[in-house]
Amino acid sequence: MKVTGRSLWARARHRLRCLGANQRGIAAVEFAYVFPVMLVFVIGIIECGRIVWTNYSLQTAVEDTARYVLANQKATDTQISTFASGRLDLLNPADLTISVARDTVTGVNFVSVSAVYSFTVAANIVPLGSFSLIGRSRIALTAPP
Repeated sequence: MKVTGRSLWARARHRLRCLGANQRGIAAVEFAYVFPVMLVFVIGIIECGRIVWTNYSLQTAVEDTARYVLANQKATDTQISTFASGRLDLLNPADLTISVARDTVTGVNFVSVSAVYSFTVAANIVPLGSFSLIGRSRIALTAPP
């Protein structure tokens, strides 16, 4: 049997048409395209949630510490720092810095508490490295005369 060029092309076109009409497995191919993008979005949402939660935790802890200082005005800076650290027990203590500052303005004594946390992104899809989250609170200890 002699195969001519025309019949060979005709069979090739017929097979390509059949292949193009075949829809089996198309969902798997679409999933393979969409899944990596979807996974990046989900991980990004989780990381943003961690940032918001950590920042909220820092701010809440320093505000609670400022109220503690108001109730315990004789507390030392070490006791104040220890109290603040206890409010942030879910964070890595190596990345946490708590500072206490005292100042007086026109006869009013103030205590300022600040907490700085070096936040490191867990899923390093986009290399952001680490950055600082800060919580601050300042409270007056005595009222002006």
